[in-house]
Amino acid sequence: MGSGDVYSMSLRQQLQDPGRKPVAALHYNKGDKDVSPNGSRCTSVAWVPEREGIFVVSHSDGNLYVYDKNKDGNTDCTFPAVKDQSQFMVAHAKSSKVF
Repeated sequence: MGSGDVYSMSLRQQLQDPGRKPVAALHYNKGDKDVSPNGSRCTSVAWVPEREGIFVVSHSDGNLYVYDKNKDGNTDCTFPAVKDQSQFMVAHAKSSKVF
């Protein structure tokens, strides 16, 4: 969404009744100013392989956020700071696995 909000919903339910507004099962970043202060657009969502319910969301401002669909959508995930930049790597992978 343009606001930076992320919704998780049933595609099957939406296809059964296409005239209705989307019914969100989970809503992430509900007005959370710390997560998306400038309301940057969500550009991509990807499930983390072999991790049940964990997904990553990228935003147009370059930030990535990790969510667990089994937890409250507004829970802040904290990670330790990377002190040695040589130990840090960003890679892009494309999964061809069909669910």
